[in-house]
Amino acid sequence: MALQLDRESFSYVYRYIMRYIVRNQRTACKVMFSLLPSAGMDDEKYKELCDEFGNHIREFLRKSDIFMPNRSNRYFILLTDIDQASIETVVSNLLNSWRSTHGNRLMILDETEFVDNSAGGKNPARPEGFQIAVVDDDVVNLQLAGRILSKAGFYVAALKSGPALLDYIENNTPSLILLDINMPVMDGVETLAEISNRKLVDEKAAIIALTANAISGAREEYLSLGFNDYLSKPIDPDRLEGMLMKYLPENDDDKKTDEETMLTSLEKAGDTDYLKAHHTELSSLIEEKCKVIRDIL
Repeated sequence: MALQLDRESFSYVYRYIMRYIVRNQRTACKVMFSLLPSAGMDDEKYKELCDEFGNHIREFLRKSDIFMPNRSNRYFILLTDIDQASIETVVSNLLNSWRSTHGNRLMILDETEFVDNSAGGKNPARPEGFQIAVVDDDVVNLQLAGRILSKAGFYVAALKSGPALLDYIENNTPSLILLDINMPVMDGVETLAEISNRKLVDEKAAIIALTANAISGAREEYLSLGFNDYLSKPIDPDRLEGMLMKYLPENDDDKKTDEETMLTSLEKAGDTDYLKAHHTELSSLIEEKCKVIRDIL
């Protein structure tokens, strides 16, 4: 049985687990299910089936997996310690199990993003004044990304073209660049090539491809072109946060605070007495494939 959390609790637990994955070179998979009604379905029945699908997720997945409702018709899931070859099987089995009892009354769309840190590699030290540049010719996307990142406390430069980015980095040193692929004048691939040829950014800086091309194999394609990673559009706040946690340099001074915050969040979903009694064991339990979540239930 998976652990279902509200949005606030999920955010704290998710961030903690993503740090663990990066630190300890583990794998995970982020899954987003979007539910659409079949033709002629009334709103009340649609809501009922969406709620039932959430119950199905909770019953079907492992105790080490966490999920939350994201809007009334979407569910965001984090599958912990899963190899890439098993993702399609897990998602297919979950959907087939649902359809065996509910048929096709809901149209279910799924998106998956594999998180692989098993190859290792240390995070760079946090530079003074961590800066993020977002480059997109779509003003709506710029505003959305800027709002999410600014709210999280980052300095964000919103730029509308490849040439604008090149001008910006002549006098600034962004540590993370979110670069749209499809732009007029100079697209993302051409912009990346220019940055690389002229060595305009520090080699530790991460450049993430922004694209609506979320088909299978897209990530590998962009990695082969020289990007560090890719993020599908429209931008989802949870996926953007996960991307940040992957490339944001670690600050050990925050560790104790994060662990205490995680405990507070998990208390909302589990056995408070148990958690308080095992507060000092949380870190070691998480390092054992997030067993802390299993032990709560």
